[in-house]
Amino acid sequence: MRFIAAHWDETVRHATEDRDRVIGLPRPYTVPCRRDHFQELYYWDTFYTNEGLIAQGRIELARDNVDNLLHLARRFGFVPNGNRTYYLGRSQPPHLALMVERVFAATGDRAWLARALPVLETEQVFWRERRTPDAGGLARYGHHAGDADLMEVWQGPDPRGVREPDPGDRDGRLRLAGHHHAECESGWDFSPRFGRRAMDHEPVDLNALLWASQRVIARCHARLHDDASARLWAERAEQRGQRMRERLWCGETGAFCDYDAVRGRRSPVVSAAMVYPVWLGLATPDEAASILALLPRLERAHGVLACEPGPRDFPCQWDAPNAWPPLQYATVQALRAAGREADARRVAGAFLDTVARNLARSGDLWEKYNAETGGLDAANEYGLPAMMGWTAGVCAALGALYD
Repeated sequence: MRFIAAHWDETVRHATEDRDRVIGLPRPYTVPCRRDHFQELYYWDTFYTNEGLIAQGRIELARDNVDNLLHLARRFGFVPNGNRTYYLGRSQPPHLALMVERVFAATGDRAWLARALPVLETEQVFWRERRTPDAGGLARYGHHAGDADLMEVWQGPDPRGVREPDPGDRDGRLRLAGHHHAECESGWDFSPRFGRRAMDHEPVDLNALLWASQRVIARCHARLHDDASARLWAERAEQRGQRMRERLWCGETGAFCDYDAVRGRRSPVVSAAMVYPVWLGLATPDEAASILALLPRLERAHGVLACEPGPRDFPCQWDAPNAWPPLQYATVQALRAAGREADARRVAGAFLDTVARNLARSGDLWEKYNAETGGLDAANEYGLPAMMGWTAGVCAALGALYD
């Protein structure tokens, strides 16, 4: 943890105006990497970074990060993937409400909360449009990129294993490129969860996060003594939870599963996304027990896999054998929420040991690790970047619990 505390400031970038393709931000902010890769403020990464900042007492920096995300949502009506103009066609998994509640818990600043709350409601409007079109449809990942941006997907090699349509099939190219952009919005770019058809699926983690966000908004209204609005948002969360049980719960698997709304079936891929309803409090005790009974299919000696191994038509980095830091955090918190503290300690300890061992060998933290070998031989799509960001944040947060 000393390494993390000593190097946070190397990830801080200062407030800037719009320039070139950079979207200006009003407050200092953290980027995932100290150098080279990923020099932007990213959306869902920042939640896990902030968990570590708060654990190590860097409350003001965590608040600055959230203020910047709120600024982006006010300006654009949603939180972009990152503060670059080429990220304006998509968002990322919606963690903003969770971040606001974490900062409020650390500061108790009701005036700040009152300014943030309308922005959280604005984000809900954005995600209300991201849903499958059939009756009762839940949220999906999507995009709002223009045709020119979509066609750029086909400028290089086939994107992430997608078989290129006939060059004359413009509609087919646009459709597949749209799924590609939607999978980027999922943050799991790329995984076998959606079979390269991300816009056709109602994901477990996305809808659990939206359910949790609606619950946060209800609690925030209650803290600000607006009981009518609190009831309204609690009812919306209750309705989403009911629809999730109707559409996403798979009795055969014993877990919430991504639902293919086009083909009318649930995804057969067991992934760590299943722990989000447990972590966030949606799952009943019986549902949580059933879901966590599947954990041995993902847990390895050095971390929790993104997806259960299986035959694949294409290689993915959000798949076995990779252990991604946010999924370790979500799994540990799910186990804690279910009262399985010994299991949570085991999972956290395995990942913390993996990170510490590789830090001693390499002198740095990394974006992801191999859960099977415990090394840096992860499956990659762009090389393996040295990374503070969510790796440092997750380690600091778990270390505060179990070190």
